[in-house]
Amino acid sequence: MFKTNRRLMVALLVFALMANSMVVIAANSNSSPAALQPTASKLAQQASGKPQTSSAGTTGSSSKLPAANPQAILYDQTANVSTYSVTSQDLEAANATYSAQAADDFVVPVGATWTITEVDVIGDYFGGHGPAAGINIYFYANSGTLPGAPVYTATSLAYTGGPSFNTPLTTAAVLPAGTYWLSVQSRQDSAAGPWRWRNATVQTNSASAWRNPGNGWGTACTSWVVETTCWPGAGGDPDQAFRLLGSLGIGTATATGTATVTATPTPNPCARTTSFSRLGQVDLPAGQPGATLGIANPYPAVITTTGLSGNIIKVAMSFTDVNHTYPADLDMMLVSPSGQNATIWSDAGGGNDLISATLRLADDGLTQLPGASQILSNTTYRPANYAGLDGFPAPAPTQTTNVAFSTFITSTANGAWRLYIYDDAVGDYGYLSGLGLEITMDSGGCSSPTVTATNTGTPTSTVTSTGTSIATPTSTPSASVGTATATATVTGTSTVTGTSTATAVVTGTATVTATATVTGTGTMAGTATMAGTATATMTGTASMTATATVSVTATPCSISFSDVLSSNLFYADIQYLACRGVVSGANGLFRPNANASRGEFAKIASLGFAIPTFTPTSPTFVDVPASSIFYGYIESAAHAGVVLGLTPVQCAALGTPGTCYGPNVQITRAQVAVIVQRAKQYALFTPTSQSFSDVPASSFAYGAIETLAHNNIINGAACVAPAVGQCFRPNDNIKRGELSKVVHRAMITSN
Repeated sequence: MFKTNRRLMVALLVFALMANSMVVIAANSNSSPAALQPTASKLAQQASGKPQTSSAGTTGSSSKLPAANPQAILYDQTANVSTYSVTSQDLEAANATYSAQAADDFVVPVGATWTITEVDVIGDYFGGHGPAAGINIYFYANSGTLPGAPVYTATSLAYTGGPSFNTPLTTAAVLPAGTYWLSVQSRQDSAAGPWRWRNATVQTNSASAWRNPGNGWGTACTSWVVETTCWPGAGGDPDQAFRLLGSLGIGTATATGTATVTATPTPNPCARTTSFSRLGQVDLPAGQPGATLGIANPYPAVITTTGLSGNIIKVAMSFTDVNHTYPADLDMMLVSPSGQNATIWSDAGGGNDLISATLRLADDGLTQLPGASQILSNTTYRPANYAGLDGFPAPAPTQTTNVAFSTFITSTANGAWRLYIYDDAVGDYGYLSGLGLEITMDSGGCSSPTVTATNTGTPTSTVTSTGTSIATPTSTPSASVGTATATATVTGTSTVTGTSTATAVVTGTATVTATATVTGTGTMAGTATMAGTATATMTGTASMTATATVSVTATPCSISFSDVLSSNLFYADIQYLACRGVVSGANGLFRPNANASRGEFAKIASLGFAIPTFTPTSPTFVDVPASSIFYGYIESAAHAGVVLGLTPVQCAALGTPGTCYGPNVQITRAQVAVIVQRAKQYALFTPTSQSFSDVPASSFAYGAIETLAHNNIINGAACVAPAVGQCFRPNDNIKRGELSKVVHRAMITSN
């Protein structure tokens, strides 16, 4: 596994707009904690590109999306947040040519009406700048695959959070069924620096759009254009990260007669959350930085809870000042006082450095811990295990397949909660400074007394219910639409207002029952999750029909190589490539520990990096005839300049004089680096001093190895004495498992 002890040293690029011109200023990079030495720097981009973080991982970077207000989530597109973002900012008049808008579309299902009361977006300030003076919100009708005429405009709205914003709408946007576009702008003068809206990696509906009417950014996108057309070098991520809150459907029934309203609350849990903490450093692993593989110190880290009564209904954990140069090395298993265990973190975050990060894990997190992308600071994630049953050294108990914190709802609450952390790969290390444990208990039922109100007065009745039936999708919003019927159940508190009206607060989930008696029957829009007020002054029965949005979750791809178990270090990489047809095995085996050949890698590179197919009229290499299983792949890669043949001396040594390729020759780590750099077309990165002791600047592969290391595709390891520093072992043959990890990283990393 290619690894190195490295730290992200970020150069923040801040823009200062002066008079009628824009000046780009490069800010100094922040210092890194002394325990983790920096070896790379990354440059911020101005208007569209990757966000930058300080050493604390928060200043000017992907702040978490603040918690949603207590309303129904109508639409949520925050599960696949990109590391790229795009400018969407309303600047002062003197610099209005740089004002720009991004927009993304969503669909209100047939038969529904959305009343949108809040818009939430994920964004970035740059260089520690901000805050925004206000937020502009626009909704547009759809025009083909781009925004059309405006249907709602609200400017300079107040918000909470920043640089990710919760923005309540002072006037709700009421949208009937159809396709619409949302545009969000930060109302932010140049003195407060840039703000950019985060992209989403997965496209839903049409790709996001962008425009810069004054053309200050020089893209010529003065009207709405597909965003990636305007910013082709910004990662190619097709959508924006946002969510919409409000309610679905409003209905009214009116009748005459005498009304009696009886509201009997259903018992509701009295939830009380208690937080416990453990302060003090946890070394990842014990003995770091000298040691880079093994159990943490302490092992386990123990948090003792006392004074809790009732039943557990929720558990969550928080982590403070987390630092690690390769977080995917970490496996964490939480064990309750009564012995239940769940692997809440395993093989997450890839090789993206964690620097003084603070994060929280809970079953109700907005998204799962990422597998290969950056773990963001100040974010609540759902737990995730990408490695299966890795196993934990003693004295940890036998690992189960449990991942969710709901594992612990039957556990004893008081006692020692043990967190076992294991760093399962060499080459990287880190530490964290604090742990927190949150336990929410139900200490008994809470219910309000029955309230009965009788009215023989005014012969008019209104029953109103509002709510939403959106089932938050796991991947693709609004995959299909269905219809459900719900009766309203009154839960919570019922109160009598005046002498003629009883008001019952309706809350609850799934199916609810409320008896607001009215002469006649009214049909209302409601849902599986409802929040609203039912008021009645007549006798009769009110019925409700709910429209539900149904999500479809794709069946995950699985592999069945008998020699690649889920605990294998390269399982996720092999699975990724096999599920895309890039690698294959034979007779049920993959042979992850076998050395790869030049012919095998030509095939993998051609498929993995989509090298155009080329078939010559006659073979280029004497040892690769048209009948070879690698013929088409080698010819295509050679035609694209990605692979080369061997030297005449090497061909002669193989007994194949002439132009040969050596398809059965085992390929070295240096040769793999050169081929990947060419296939991905990375711009060469050649530092003034070498990163690896055994790869001098005179090496044929120096530029390729340094480039891939700079892009976090490959890493080295501590040299074996007498050599010192980091070594890459360029002349060693590479194994099929290692090769899978390199190709996987390169495929998911932008060039």
